[in-house]
Amino acid sequence: MGVFDAADALATWVGLTLAGAALVAAALAIPAAPPPDATAVAATIDRVAASDYDADEAVHLDADSVRVTPRSIGLRGSGGRASAALVARVVPVPPDGPLAAVLAGRDPALVFDTSVAFVRAAAAARAQPPVWRAAETLRVRHLAWRGTDVVLVG
Repeated sequence: MGVFDAADALATWVGLTLAGAALVAAALAIPAAPPPDATAVAATIDRVAASDYDADEAVHLDADSVRVTPRSIGLRGSGGRASAALVARVVPVPPDGPLAAVLAGRDPALVFDTSVAFVRAAAAARAQPPVWRAAETLRVRHLAWRGTDVVLVG
């Protein structure tokens, strides 16, 4: 008894190696950055939406991609994913098409022939399934045009 032989040394060495590997794996699993701040982006969207006048704002995103739904915003980055609910009901605008031109600042009267066409485009955009899109900046525009009040986000 009390004799430390080669079998004990090997078992101890293997045990310490496995414990060290587990600690390294745990350290590597911790994200290097915090998740993006979806709450701040949602607050900006809701602030623009609550404006009594036409308003727009561009928001820099500290995220790799964004997903907009009519009632929420999601951000994805190296630190993970974050999402936040919106108070306002928004129109998620795809990067191409007539709504994107209006979101970029163009007068809706120059893009749409009628207010009905504008309403239909907004309804169609809301009905699209949400997708993750690469983005550095998110644009928000609240406008009222010919009796239609919308908040465009893209």
